[in-house]
Amino acid sequence: MSTSEGKGSPTKGKVSNDGRWRTNWWDFQNLVDDVRRPVAWSSSSTLFTAHPTQPIVIGRLFSSSKQFLVVSPDPILRSPTTYGPPTVISVSPDDHWLFAFFSSNENDGIACLWNRGSCVDAWIVKEYWPFSRGAGVIACAWAGTEREWSTSADGSSFRLPTSGPLTPVSNPTLLLVTQAHQLRVYYFPTYIASSKMLFCSLTQPYFTAEGQPLGAYHSIPSGPKTSRLCVYAAIGFIYGESSILVAMRSRRYPTSDNLKPAAYSDLELGISLDLPQSHESFSEEEVSSLEWGTLSEEQTIELCEVKLRFDGMYMSVHSQPLSPLYHPMPHMSCLTFVCSPPPRLDPSASPRTSPKRDKQPMRLVEPSPTFLVASFLDFEEYNSIPKSSVVAYTLARSQAVGYTDPDTLGNGGRDLMLVTTDTLNQVTRQVGERSFFPRVLTLLYPGSISTCSRRRGLVVLLADSGGPVSRGSQKAKEVAVGNIAVLRLPDLANDREWEQLPIMTPISRVGIDWPVNIVTSRNQVLLSAITMCRMTIHTLPKQLANTNTSISGDPPPRHISPLSAALVISLQSRKSITDIAHVLALPAVPLYIIVDTLKGAWLAFDINLRSGVAGAFSIVDILGASVELYRTRARLLLDENETELLSSVWRNAHDMCSVAACLAAFEDCKEPEGYDLEAIWQLVSLSSWVVSFLEKLVKECLCAADLTAPSPSPNTNEVQPKLEPADDMNALVQGDTNGPHSSPLASPMLLHLAHPFILSNLIGVVMHVNRFYHSLCALTPKGENSQFARDILMDMIGCSGLDLRGIEDVLKGVMPDMGIPGKSILPQGTNPSLNHSHVNSVVPRLASATVEDAMFSLAKCHPVPVQYPFLRRVVHTLYTSTAIDKPRLFIKAADLVDGFASLSTSEQSPRKKEIDVVTKGVLIRHNPSLLCLRCGYRSEAGGRVSVSGHTSLKWRTWEKMWANRCVCGGPWINGNL
Repeated sequence: MSTSEGKGSPTKGKVSNDGRWRTNWWDFQNLVDDVRRPVAWSSSSTLFTAHPTQPIVIGRLFSSSKQFLVVSPDPILRSPTTYGPPTVISVSPDDHWLFAFFSSNENDGIACLWNRGSCVDAWIVKEYWPFSRGAGVIACAWAGTEREWSTSADGSSFRLPTSGPLTPVSNPTLLLVTQAHQLRVYYFPTYIASSKMLFCSLTQPYFTAEGQPLGAYHSIPSGPKTSRLCVYAAIGFIYGESSILVAMRSRRYPTSDNLKPAAYSDLELGISLDLPQSHESFSEEEVSSLEWGTLSEEQTIELCEVKLRFDGMYMSVHSQPLSPLYHPMPHMSCLTFVCSPPPRLDPSASPRTSPKRDKQPMRLVEPSPTFLVASFLDFEEYNSIPKSSVVAYTLARSQAVGYTDPDTLGNGGRDLMLVTTDTLNQVTRQVGERSFFPRVLTLLYPGSISTCSRRRGLVVLLADSGGPVSRGSQKAKEVAVGNIAVLRLPDLANDREWEQLPIMTPISRVGIDWPVNIVTSRNQVLLSAITMCRMTIHTLPKQLANTNTSISGDPPPRHISPLSAALVISLQSRKSITDIAHVLALPAVPLYIIVDTLKGAWLAFDINLRSGVAGAFSIVDILGASVELYRTRARLLLDENETELLSSVWRNAHDMCSVAACLAAFEDCKEPEGYDLEAIWQLVSLSSWVVSFLEKLVKECLCAADLTAPSPSPNTNEVQPKLEPADDMNALVQGDTNGPHSSPLASPMLLHLAHPFILSNLIGVVMHVNRFYHSLCALTPKGENSQFARDILMDMIGCSGLDLRGIEDVLKGVMPDMGIPGKSILPQGTNPSLNHSHVNSVVPRLASATVEDAMFSLAKCHPVPVQYPFLRRVVHTLYTSTAIDKPRLFIKAADLVDGFASLSTSEQSPRKKEIDVVTKGVLIRHNPSLLCLRCGYRSEAGGRVSVSGHTSLKWRTWEKMWANRCVCGGPWINGNL
């Protein structure tokens, strides 16, 4: 503990002569002052923060250095000096809406709502609303969001129950708690372009309905000398219920001309119901006259339950205050709700008959655990560091909650459905309290759901009061000043399921730069902390592996790692995985962890595919995740060999995504007698890329065949390749990647021939290019445009040295060796590459001994040794095939011309033209382009596609698939950013 060193001005020298750093009480004063440093982390991995001095919202694209400014509404643009930085920032869970509130010392505050465009950095002002002084926004929440996904330890996925009210006819629905103890509901009905608004009081029973005429409203008088303003607020939703819970902490201020009593407002719409005398906890008769020196926070937490209803015609709001909670600590630092989903019942234990049909009683389960958690700081006489404590209250209904039988539901009961009463009857009681002296609990935040206990914990930041600066005889650049821990609810003890991580800070900022706000990433992997002068990123504690063995002696079921579970949930929820990639790219993380994480995702994909979980992710989604994981790791490596290895791996995964996208384009543009000629140039561009990729693949096969020289078998006429050296690609698993590939069959490109799904996509796109080529050859061009396109395609395929029909026959001929008939996985009017419902015959039809090997190869994005025998047969079949003209394949006419041109003393030829990652056409440099945050490639997709004044509707439909994402699944940003 650090004591006061005098009554003078506090000094900022934190390191004393004895080599230790110490904190003082003033270092934590910002936690209880009215300091608002908002931060929000979107699903697209964008961090929104407030400008330090100006009314501007700043967006930072994590984990890059790129940032952008969100355009402010017109009142702020006309008078920027009148408004301060935003005090509240919130982004919707689906990443389509952004909200911010700007306070003003002279005028009314401004609340603004933005709508996102196709790029994550394009935000357009939708609407803005004024808020009078003394009625500014304190807290924000979004109602009617989608149900969350969750994953069990074995990889099976399911949706959690709905939380909060359903809003079937409005998007978005915004809930705002104001300083005036009011709840404002802004919603956008789908049938009109503008928003509508509802009000209700949070301190007395209140009812408001849509279309109700304006009426006067006055709440309980607050006295002539003071105005009660809400300074802390939290909004919570209960799983399986439509209730909205609001908790508030108030402070009293003197009334002035600019700040009228918050209880009087002429903006209210609604009917004030009679308030029972028992709820008049804050009448002025019970509070003595307040002076400036005695103004402080009230020692109570007000609670209110709100019902937002839709009767098929109109929206209405009904509020009912609950009994307030009393706690004597003077200064609140955090207030939040922590809601956990209800326990998941085992479908196998459910009765085989319906309780309703057989008149059996409905099974009862405990309701969703809901807690209100508040932290406090007590500075006492301001002569030592504050004493911190945290209190937990439980909120539950007085009766049990019914659970419908899983057998009567779809998906075997995987989707939890709760049957609850619609009464406003919450029971609140204190269930836990804990103090941390001499340490200080600075901030807290709801944690992620445990895969074992199915409960949500509480993430806390604990600050030490002091510690050594150096480690041994060496002075460190960073010092541990505290730790990040997870507390178990309701007893608030340290949860042993989770690890604890230290909080590191630079030696120059030790003890004086504590965060004033925190937010976690949407995948609950990283934590962003905002101090008064900077933003830091920390890794959240991971859930420890469950090593429990089966009591019966049977081997325990396969469990996926916590990072694999987070990756699966992210893919199912269509959220960015940048935070997961950031953690796996850290130098301290072994490389094999990436393979293990991806392997767990493939295992979860197989489990969910077999069980028929609706809305599960696709194979291409995991391949896109592989691109980001390996590319992020490669960009941070210093070893050139390892960087080259991982670069070839992620580019190969990207090629798999491109092949699937090209296959989808040909499928969409296919016609009974050919292809849509209005998209002829676009299909020529795709065909050019496919042929170029096929050339590289065949070259790789021929080189591998040369390096694995065949030798005649004494018993058969088969060609037996010689034994291969050890596979250094196993370094991805062993963590050693210093050496080059010693086995030619370990090339990542050869995975296109070794895995059944990837090979089926390759066969499908080769079939389409060959069919498109022959359809153009047989077509009599009716115009100059078609003639040029046909000649270009014929020259391109003729100079490639490949007979597409012969290559197609060779690839189809090797499919039975995989144990899968070729016809069962080739596209027949559908596209198996982009729709997971059509790939059921790919992985499950493999032999049980090879399913795990196939997953392992996809996780590593290159062939594994068990696939080498099959690859040897494939490469030698191609080597001896007459479908390949080797001289024409390796020696191009353009190379000969360029070779003679290079003898000239003139400048070198211009650099290679950049290719559009979506359309595979040449990018026009002066046109604005989109940049993919995942793969780094550019595209002009989204422009008008026309040929001779006509628009190809089929091509346009396919192109719209990539309006918001790249072929690898990455989000777009403005390419000029």
